[in-house]
Parts: sequence; C-alpha cells; structure tokens
Amino acid sequence: MADIVNSTLAPYRSEELTRILIDGPHLSVSREPATTLALCLHEFATNAIKYGALSSPEGHVLLNWELSAGADPDLTIRWIETGGPAVVAPSRTGYGTRYIRAALTGLFGRPPELVFDAAGLQCIVSGPLSRLLPNH
Repeated sequence: MADIVNSTLAPYRSEELTRILIDGPHLSVSREPATTLALCLHEFATNAIKYGALSSPEGHVLLNWELSAGADPDLTIRWIETGGPAVVAPSRTGYGTRYIRAALTGLFGRPPELVFDAAGLQCIVSGPLSRLLPNH
C-alpha cells in the first residue's frame, strides 16, 4: 500500500508532498486494486493542489489506512484535507467525483463517504480486505 501511495504521489514530490501525512500498516494488494487506488489517489492529489488543501500554504492532507480485527478484516482508507480554502459542495458532479465513487464502490463493495465539509474535503472508504487480494 505504501508503494502505491508513494509512486502515485511521486510527481508531487515538492513542498506539497511534505504536507501530506501518510500512515498505515504494511499491506499488499493485487495489481488491479492497486491501479484503481492509484487512479483515485491521483485524482485526490491533483484536486487538492488545484482547489483544496494543497492550494494553500497552510493546507495539509492526512492519508491513512488501517485494518480491523478478525478473520476477514475491513480495510479503511481516509483522505482528509485541512487548512485549505473553504470547501463548498459542487453544484454538479464532475467526472473525477463520479469516477472515484464508482471505482471505490466497485473495489470495496461499499460506496465511499465523500464529505464536502467547509474545513476540508474528506473521503472515507471501507470494505473487506479480501476484495483487494489476489483470487477475489
């Protein structure tokens, strides 16, 4: 998972990346889920730089993931922006948001929670880790 995050965010390895806090346990996922996650992270990062927390020098992003306990644990991933311009829910749903919702729903089997909070965009998605492993 860390490799997916680091390689996806590599083009932004400037001041912006130092303002992205990345945290989570070592975790391996199969190729197709990795590609989907990378595309979603790229969309979040570019939007954060253009319009969100990373468009402001005071802005930060928390990107973390964690596993629940159990035989088939849930993986929860959070992208939380703070310190950027006030967020306003868009008047229409753009391609990027539609892609993220559809891709993450297909990947996790549950829709992501996208919150257009004035303090910053939040996306939280959770689902069985087994859906991201080979032979699912």
